[in-house]
Amino acid sequence: MLDRETKADAILRAIRDRCNEGSIITFEKDWGDNTLTINIDKSHTHVGIPGKDDGSLDQLVDNLYNVLYGGPGLSWVQT
Repeated sequence: MLDRETKADAILRAIRDRCNEGSIITFEKDWGDNTLTINIDKSHTHVGIPGKDDGSLDQLVDNLYNVLYGGPGLSWVQT
C-alpha cells in the first residue's frame, strides 16, 4: 500500500502526463471540505467525502489516485 506522499507524487505525474498527451484536466468545487470534482476531457467524477468529520485529506488523495490510475470515483459521467 502506498503512503499519501507517494500517491500525491503519482497524482501530479499522472496529471502532467495526461496534459502532455493532450487531455484537458480541470478541478471544480464539489461539496466542500475534502471533496473535488475532476473533469478529464468530456467526463467528470467526484472525489473525496464531504464533511470535516466524515472526510479526510487521505480519502481525497486515495480517491483521486484511484481515478487517475484506473479505479472508480463516485461517478463517471460524459458531459
